[in-house]
Amino acid sequence: AAFLAPKQMDDAIYRQLAALLTMLFPNMELVHLFRRDRVRQAISAAVATSTGQWRDLEGAEGAAQEALSVYDPRDIDRLIGYSDHCHGHWHNLFNALECTPHSVTYEALVGDASQSIAGLLRALGSDAAPPPARTGSAPRRPRAAGPAGSRPSARRRSTGAACRSPDR
Repeated sequence: AAFLAPKQMDDAIYRQLAALLTMLFPNMELVHLFRRDRVRQAISAAVATSTGQWRDLEGAEGAAQEALSVYDPRDIDRLIGYSDHCHGHWHNLFNALECTPHSVTYEALVGDASQSIAGLLRALGSDAAPPPARTGSAPRRPRAAGPAGSRPSARRRSTGAACRSPDR
């Protein structure tokens, strides 16, 4: 299947999609979750594709799959390109919606989930405290080390998004 690059898509398509989304969700708030480290994201996607395991949650049932121990640089390059392709479409949609979503990076979320969630809640107009961090949960399943001893841990296929209109 051929994919149209974000630069090849007519802006009218994004405007039509934005109009439809605005009609369906008149007060939508958008959150853009992404990973800054594109190489680790690509390695994570390669592992998830090869094992069929797209996430690793603490305390979750099920046997952990063995991760890849050798990565094909062409696959990593292809996955980085595909991620960039998808992010380009998200940014074009945000532009068509004329909004700036609240951005949350995977790295910030993993580094300090409570702070990331508190920031998101504030951006959404809530003064609620984030839920307390879980304690006493089962340890994470060990993963095979990637290049240079990295431990890929994101198991998501694509970014998610949800935008606060600038007029609110």
